[in-house]
Amino acid sequence: TSRSVGAPERIRQLRVVEQATDIRRGERRASSSSRAPGGMSDDGSPGSALRALTTKLRHSLLDIRERALASLAFKLDNGLLVASDVGRHLPILRALLEWFNFEDTGEKGKDVLEMLRRIAAEDPSSVQRLLEL
Repeated sequence: TSRSVGAPERIRQLRVVEQATDIRRGERRASSSSRAPGGMSDDGSPGSALRALTTKLRHSLLDIRERALASLAFKLDNGLLVASDVGRHLPILRALLEWFNFEDTGEKGKDVLEMLRRIAAEDPSSVQRLLEL
């Protein structure tokens, strides 16, 4: 029998999978009870979700960068991150802009531009930060 999984349950399942993946790689994450929604820690500093995505968006392998871009889009689409969180995180904005510095940009260049447009549209204050980079 198949059952429908609600959004809160799906979010919990995704966090469990992310934590298991991090543990296999030998990384520790703060427990989900000490983190605020959107991958941010309680003190408002950038959460591990944004740091991990930033690292992957800067990876030398195109496939890893493309999966990180897809993950960022998924998290924004499903409310796991909000554009204002992403727009305040300078390293991820820089990583998106630096996408075009790689020789192998793949066919996702338009998706990167769309992501930057989306962040700027949903968080107008990020436009100034982008211009300063």
